[in-house]
Amino acid sequence: MKNSFLLILAVLAGHISFSSNFKDLPGFIQNKGQIVDKKGQLHPEVQFKLEQNGVNAYFKTDGIMYHFYRSEDKPRAEYTKADMDNLAKGDLKAIGKKVYFFRLDLDLLNANTHAVSSSAEVQEQVYNYYFGHCPNGIMNVKSFGEISYKDVYPNIDIKYYFKDAKLKYEFIVHPGADIRNIQFAYKGARATTLDDDKLKVESDYNTIIEEKPYTYYEETNEEIKSSFNVNNEIVSFGLGNYDHSKTIIIDPTITWASYYSNLSSSDFHANSAFDANGNIFTTYATYTATWPTINAGAGQYYDGVKDGITDLIIARINSNYSKQWTTYYGGLDGEYLCGAGGDYGKTLGVDPSGNVYVAGYTTGSTDFPTQSSGVGGAFYQTNARVFGGDTPFLLKFDGNGVRQWGTIFQHEQANTSGAGMDINGICVSGTKIYFTGQNYRFNNNDMP
Repeated sequence: MKNSFLLILAVLAGHISFSSNFKDLPGFIQNKGQIVDKKGQLHPEVQFKLEQNGVNAYFKTDGIMYHFYRSEDKPRAEYTKADMDNLAKGDLKAIGKKVYFFRLDLDLLNANTHAVSSSAEVQEQVYNYYFGHCPNGIMNVKSFGEISYKDVYPNIDIKYYFKDAKLKYEFIVHPGADIRNIQFAYKGARATTLDDDKLKVESDYNTIIEEKPYTYYEETNEEIKSSFNVNNEIVSFGLGNYDHSKTIIIDPTITWASYYSNLSSSDFHANSAFDANGNIFTTYATYTATWPTINAGAGQYYDGVKDGITDLIIARINSNYSKQWTTYYGGLDGEYLCGAGGDYGKTLGVDPSGNVYVAGYTTGSTDFPTQSSGVGGAFYQTNARVFGGDTPFLLKFDGNGVRQWGTIFQHEQANTSGAGMDINGICVSGTKIYFTGQNYRFNNNDMP
């Protein structure tokens, strides 16, 4: 992928010990020399690191470097000898994964690279690092709930912290400062645009949203009218009239980024789609039973328990980036999304009426949940005709997550011979859904 990452952490060559009885709160971990690249070179320009599921963020005087990542199963053709040995032993968790990284930089343009950092709200946990470049250990590394850089622009400071589990940053503009000095850009983004006064940063990996800034006088909390400006991918702030002799706070919020994870990060292959109102639907395949499911309670399909080797996760996130509905979907065996042999296709689509379609395959289960549409002539096969091989499925939900239709797509005369099929990708166009696939036809069964 473009913009390959600079820092490869030395976790592969050493280990980290962690000691805390503190709850799992986000923390900015100080860099005391433990951060190196794959050549063992130190990176003192990074003062703090933030570790979250699906992303590591490195904080510098002139911005933030994000490393987003995800892992997927390897196709069998890419298994190493060790992978094959683990497969033979049935130790599937020991089989290596394909890990994808994407780098996105928030660059504070023309910032003071000598700005002095500070920290506050020290947390109880400490870290001890033992790597190849520090075999005796880097001990008692602390983390903090808040970090700041002073005079990142003349008379302007920047502070980072978390509020309600959301990453926030704020510019503190002291008397006499010129807010026109504040300019930043997202290097690696495909597009940086305004959407309903929010800043929308789209990349090949995900989308980041920054809420409209809230600007106010530090002493009185009186609000000042403000907005984002975007010109040639460079972001600045527009402010109404204000008293330049007073300190003001410009306070945007990074409300949501399009990664959504469970506690053990064993997910692979994901697709997302938007409806006409900006609601987001996403689906994953997962090995784990730790997803934060949400029962919306208004007739939406809901299963809060992972039943098989793998299940699907289907979620709806509204246009304000709040999770509305999340469910497992599957039977007692394995469920996967569109594709075969490690080549994945589009697996989710939304039609103009807001209906949501999901496709994939199940690996032999006779209890995969299906539902007739109740419409005369509509295609429908029940779930009890699986006799070996992969069995495709097609699902339809309305825009709120209420299931409308769910069918498998199996050979008409399935018998005890293998009869696998895969749907490799779907496309929703107007009121129609199209799909392509492949047929492992080992016998005389007929396609529906």
